[in-house]
Amino acid sequence: MFPIVLLGMMWPIGAFAQSNGYYLSGGISSVLVGDSEIEGSGVKTRAGYNPGFSGSMAAGLAFGDSWRTDVELAYRSVGIDEISGATTSSGEASGASLVLNGYRDFPTDSDWTPYIGAGIGVMRLDVEDASPIGGSRINDDDWSIAAQGIIGTGYRINDQVGLYTDYRFLATTDPDLTTAAGTEVEGDYSEHRVMIGLRWSFGGGTPPSKQEATTVWANAAASTAAPAPVQTPEPRISPLVGTRTAQTPNPTKAAKTEQSFILFFEWDHSNLSEDAHAIIRNAAEARAQAPDASIEVTGHADRSGSDHYNMELSRLRAESVKVELTRLRVPEDKIHVQWKGEGQPDEPTDDGVRESRNRRVEIILK
Repeated sequence: MFPIVLLGMMWPIGAFAQSNGYYLSGGISSVLVGDSEIEGSGVKTRAGYNPGFSGSMAAGLAFGDSWRTDVELAYRSVGIDEISGATTSSGEASGASLVLNGYRDFPTDSDWTPYIGAGIGVMRLDVEDASPIGGSRINDDDWSIAAQGIIGTGYRINDQVGLYTDYRFLATTDPDLTTAAGTEVEGDYSEHRVMIGLRWSFGGGTPPSKQEATTVWANAAASTAAPAPVQTPEPRISPLVGTRTAQTPNPTKAAKTEQSFILFFEWDHSNLSEDAHAIIRNAAEARAQAPDASIEVTGHADRSGSDHYNMELSRLRAESVKVELTRLRVPEDKIHVQWKGEGQPDEPTDDGVRESRNRRVEIILK
């Protein structure tokens, strides 16, 4: 079948939008199409095509556990470079495709997210003035089944916008075409596309301000409460020995001072920001002033993903904090790590809603 150039314009409205899951995407791509074998009654030739470009748009649905799907509408047009056995050749092929794609994202501890995907759909191929084909020319079109494989990576700009680039291989079943002389022919079609695009998403909670993200929250009541004064009773006569002794009760221990530190994470990330590193340093320095103190680290997630996925994400966040505390010379046996998933939100939300204040790790110095 005739190769087509796909300039893929993907513009996601919600691969990041966990509140409703919907997204749009758009991009452009260059296309290299394989040679097409054209065969029919008394016709056997080969057509080669020039590289081309195409554009596409897609709308889809993202799931919190790194799955997403979209419907992609694309248009392409390529020129015929040569037809075997002919000294001169002409014509072009254009087409529109509608493909349902499925993707699996692989989140990393960075703004880069690799992914793979596959799709199936239909494509309408329109061939204009392709000649010479069996002593005639082709002006015809046909619908075919199309399938494609995808591999690429995305880069997060912010919670709403991301860039991506990927490679896509698309092939179709052989389209049936008819020459101007009435000869029925069919040809094979496949293409290689390298795409760059923009993904746009909506929804999610309001991120904390810079001041909130770097604030250390301390337990004011515990840290400011002065220990009760220890009263020593007046000396009294001991009936056993007849001498004066002073009895001093065991002093009550001063209430332990608990300090709390909190740091936030970007959506679907467990890597530490510069602000998070600063807060962890504060916690480590505070612990250095109390060598016998222990540290409790608790990871949390918002409700934008599945329960299982969020539990694992909160674990990764807590573990990343523990690694940094250990690097700052806090004894590992003094660090107690736990994770709660989405079960203990700081800001209650409906299921599926992103809320930045819930994407956190709490550090308590005891």
